[in-house]
Amino acid sequence: MEEEREITTVRTKGQIVISQKIRQELQIKPNTKLAVYEKIDKIVVAKIAIPPLGEELKGLSREIEEQDKGKKKSTSKQRVKKRARKVA
Repeated sequence: MEEEREITTVRTKGQIVISQKIRQELQIKPNTKLAVYEKIDKIVVAKIAIPPLGEELKGLSREIEEQDKGKKKSTSKQRVKKRARKVA
């Protein structure tokens, strides 16, 4: 990508507008996370790539299931009774 300068204005709430051209080129959509930091006398904005959690959550779920193996599962009625005893 060729480096190209664009001018934007800081709004009263500290917001800036990133041009549509740059947003499209970098695939910046609503809720895209951006890192903003200062480097000498410049403000640098960088897109953050956050990997999807699908596989990580599946692994966590498997890990929890492994830890729960052999443990007695309580029914919802048992949990309600247990909570009632704690309150009383």
